[in-house]
Amino acid sequence: MAYFYCWALFVISRALYSGYQNYKENRDAGYNKVLFEETGQRVEFNGGWGETVSCTLVSALRQIFSVAFLISTTLYFLPVAVLLFFISKQGQVIF
Repeated sequence: MAYFYCWALFVISRALYSGYQNYKENRDAGYNKVLFEETGQRVEFNGGWGETVSCTLVSALRQIFSVAFLISTTLYFLPVAVLLFFISKQGQVIF
């Protein structure tokens, strides 16, 4: 169970960081490139806190629900799960 919580925390933190990086790239370009590709309309950024948080969360949620993102984070975290499994089989539970 502890592995699941660690994995979920890792996925959420990685998605939020990546979402914020995506927001910064869009902000530096002067408009929301993702919305421009989807709708064809340029949505300018005002740079407020609400815009920062909402764009970061939307981008993070898109990534969390992306199958490729979930597979990559699972494979990235898999060695830790194997290590925890073998440690617990030795009779030493670390959590």
